Amino acid sequence: MFRVCLVLSLAVLGLITASASAATTVMACGSKYRQHPSSCVVGSDGSTAGTARLSSLRWTGWSKNTATAKGRQSANHRERDGSLPRYRTTVQVSGLDFCDGRSYYTQIRFKTSWPDTRARYSEWLSLRTPCS
Repeated sequence: MFRVCLVLSLAVLGLITASASAATTVMACGSKYRQHPSSCVVGSDGSTAGTARLSSLRWTGWSKNTATAKGRQSANHRERDGSLPRYRTTVQVSGLDFCDGRSYYTQIRFKTSWPDTRARYSEWLSLRTPCS
């Protein structure tokens, strides 16, 4: 009887561990949550001046503690021809939080190659989650 209980306990623990590791990992992009998004609009303070418009993102390490993407970030100003200039950027997300059957990244930072500046990572900014 003891062996049967032990085997059943281990099986249940194995199922719990498997389901937790198979959880979907997402991040906030505007008003939606997305899994390894190819484009995303992230606001740091709710104003358009603090908005990062990201595109052409290619992710590595998604679902790990820190995931990194390379892509483009659009400037918040228009050129004379009306276009928004786009610059190379590296994006990192971190701070996994598990809630409602999903893992959510809670922090983001950028390293963008703006003209006439040396590219450096920004400070970590908070990403919203339904649990925060």
